[in-house]
Amino acid sequence: AGNNAVLYIWDLSTNSSEWLAADRLARGGLTMVAVEGNKVFCSSSDNACRIWLKSSTPGGKRPGGTEEGATVVEEGVADRTRYESDDEREGDAEEETQRARDLVSMRGMGAGAGESGGPTLNNKYLDHVPEGVHGVCVHRGFLYSGGSDNMVRVRPINPNDKAKWGGTPDDEGMPQPLAGQHTDRVLAVTVAGDGEFLFSASADSTIVKWNAMTGAYLATLTGHTDWVSCLTEGQGNLFSGGWDNTVRKWDVSADKFIAEFLGHQDPVCCLAVVGEVLLSGSRDCTVRAWKIDTGECIKVYEGHNALVSSVIAADPLMYTASWDKTIRCWELATGKVKGSQYKRLDKPVLCLALSHGILYAGGGDQVVRSYIASTMEAVHEMDGHTQPVNALALTDHQLFSASDDGSVVQWLLPDASAQRQDDDMPDPALSRSLTQRILEHPQTGNPRTSSISNRLNSEAQYLAQVDAEDPVPSRKEGWLMKQGQLFKRWSRRYFTLHKGVMVVFSDESQSKPLEHIIMHDVIKATLLDAPAPNGTLFPFTLETIDRVRKLAAFSDKDKDKNGEQEAKEWVGALNTYVENNNLQKKIEQKRAARKY
Repeated sequence: AGNNAVLYIWDLSTNSSEWLAADRLARGGLTMVAVEGNKVFCSSSDNACRIWLKSSTPGGKRPGGTEEGATVVEEGVADRTRYESDDEREGDAEEETQRARDLVSMRGMGAGAGESGGPTLNNKYLDHVPEGVHGVCVHRGFLYSGGSDNMVRVRPINPNDKAKWGGTPDDEGMPQPLAGQHTDRVLAVTVAGDGEFLFSASADSTIVKWNAMTGAYLATLTGHTDWVSCLTEGQGNLFSGGWDNTVRKWDVSADKFIAEFLGHQDPVCCLAVVGEVLLSGSRDCTVRAWKIDTGECIKVYEGHNALVSSVIAADPLMYTASWDKTIRCWELATGKVKGSQYKRLDKPVLCLALSHGILYAGGGDQVVRSYIASTMEAVHEMDGHTQPVNALALTDHQLFSASDDGSVVQWLLPDASAQRQDDDMPDPALSRSLTQRILEHPQTGNPRTSSISNRLNSEAQYLAQVDAEDPVPSRKEGWLMKQGQLFKRWSRRYFTLHKGVMVVFSDESQSKPLEHIIMHDVIKATLLDAPAPNGTLFPFTLETIDRVRKLAAFSDKDKDKNGEQEAKEWVGALNTYVENNNLQKKIEQKRAARKY
């Protein structure tokens, strides 16, 4: 077996050979051959192993052509060995991988490329410092970014192009920030309407429409009842996802609400359009596919164990990133995860971008990484931030990464114009609409979301990682009384508080929790003035963004336990988290406006 993808069959008595045509085997080189009984095993660099069956075949003829197990005997002609494929894998995965590797080589992004060969940090924009940057997009030579300063900042990518800005410039001739419309941080930005309009989504539950080339305020779109966390454009419409668990469809030109897509059980965190299908990722750990024209949910993709932070698609594949620290590749039609295209990292993955077969990922470890999309082979690491990377945007030769450190970094990617052209025949399957292909593989059973324990554990781990250290150095645990939400009955429960998570158990020996409470969701803990009616409980309230819980410590003479002192210790520990909670400070304005 050799790199020419041909399996040669030798006659040891005559030293002559015959060969099996390459179109019967892999498109990539063969790596190993083994024989066992009447079967031959052959592995290939296209990630497949093929099994061939030996049978009797007329001599002097090249192998190939008949069904497995068939025996062809021609009188008077010496027998030769014949091999047939049990299961021949379709597709050109190796060719796609090789194209990506060629591009990597041209871009100098591979191992050993040298410091000057890979992507280079060309510029670092600090317009939002010290506030974080949450959304970024590029259009017609301008960079748009939205951040925690409640503004959209505009920068010409080439400083010489600042004269192209049609709005009012600042003292340096640069575009002025788009301000005064949002009352909370800007979480996403996108350009729509053939580049005529810029839309910004905010934690104030609104979407603002601007003129993309002058910065003039045009309209405010209202309808979401909580943060608007993501935007995308497709089929001439604008789509928005929010913390009210909905996706909304808007008329770009008329500024009118068209439809609401309902199905997610938790906030919608990311959106993407591929063909006539809208994809949405959520904190409920799923991605949903919707028909854009009707709003019908046609598939639910399940597999992540935490918030899905980013989704991008290149039919027939979809890539997703999650707080569960993984990047996954899915078959859009079947909903199956491709095992060979699965990547696990040390920190949550927050954003993705795809271009020319190269997948870029930014995450909680402050690094932007690139991979060959067809194999998830790591290519390069780009280190230019000091806080988690929240968003990515691509042009032909440039990558922009936005971070919590308040910066947007411009990375130069070497010219990709020399990339190999795809001269293969188009995939016949793609001639049919994506909706048709998805509906050919109907959902089996009811969609299941990841367990609340797994989801909250993953989120708590990430939120704890972005803080320098645990503000409560020692583990706090013990028995408390908890009042039921519906019938107001008091029940004895075992609580633990450690590394930013309060966990509730029915018994201290139990390993399966009844509930998790993430400290980043806590507003405050408050001691109540008077003890509970029976005089033995010392109650306090724990207020979070979704409800108010009533807990109580109790005295135990046998264990020399002072209930009043115990209640004060719990309240003190909980409020220590609140005081040291970076996320709490960032969303204080939002929480103050919530009603409980």
